[in-house]
Amino acid sequence: MRAALPRIEQWELIHQILRFIYPPKPVEESLEQLRKVQSVKELQTTFMYDAIRRVVETTSDGFTCSGFDYIKRDRPYLYISNHRDITLDAFLLQMEFIRRGRDTSYIVFGNNLIDSPLMRDLFLSNKLIQMERGGNPMAFYRSLQHLSQYIHHLVVEQRQSVWIAQKNGRSKDGLDTTAPAIIKMLTLGSNKPPQQAIADLHIVPLAISYEWDPCDSMKAHELFTRNHGEYHKAEGQAAVGQ
Repeated sequence: MRAALPRIEQWELIHQILRFIYPPKPVEESLEQLRKVQSVKELQTTFMYDAIRRVVETTSDGFTCSGFDYIKRDRPYLYISNHRDITLDAFLLQMEFIRRGRDTSYIVFGNNLIDSPLMRDLFLSNKLIQMERGGNPMAFYRSLQHLSQYIHHLVVEQRQSVWIAQKNGRSKDGLDTTAPAIIKMLTLGSNKPPQQAIADLHIVPLAISYEWDPCDSMKAHELFTRNHGEYHKAEGQAAVGQ
């Protein structure tokens, strides 16, 4: 993370981002604060928390969360979530963790979200785990097995929580069902019987709802295009939550 911060500081959008997060503060003052960050936890509890909070304050009438009474502080979980916007879905949960004085979770995201080395630096500095997509079937299987092993390592051995979407790609029809392939993938990283491998992860189902879907215009365009021919993502579209 410390090696990534100087590269993030040179990112052409960083000034714009810092002005959004801290509108009254001079950018150079915010950059100086960023240079002093010593850990992922410090980065998340300051800059990332403030960024997501500002998104909520400037684009919504508020955010509510329930169910934490059932979540034990001393137990790691695998949160399996429905999927509307890959960035907001996961980071709203992280904001709530920080607000309640809890550790944030790791976040599984597809490698299609990375469209630049600097985006990779920013994501990996915030406990995001890259999920490889594409490639030949054998390579894809090995990458899923490796991901599953790492999830088990984090939850079972490191006692760190993890967030993952319940299926590949954002839901476009509002039908939130967990892909069987996700459950199968979770059994690949343990030598135990499948039932015990799943039980070891302390799975918590997580549902998020937006009054207005944050990606509604993109989804409508994609569905319309698919119904009338072939659809291809525009360059850079993956970076906004595809």
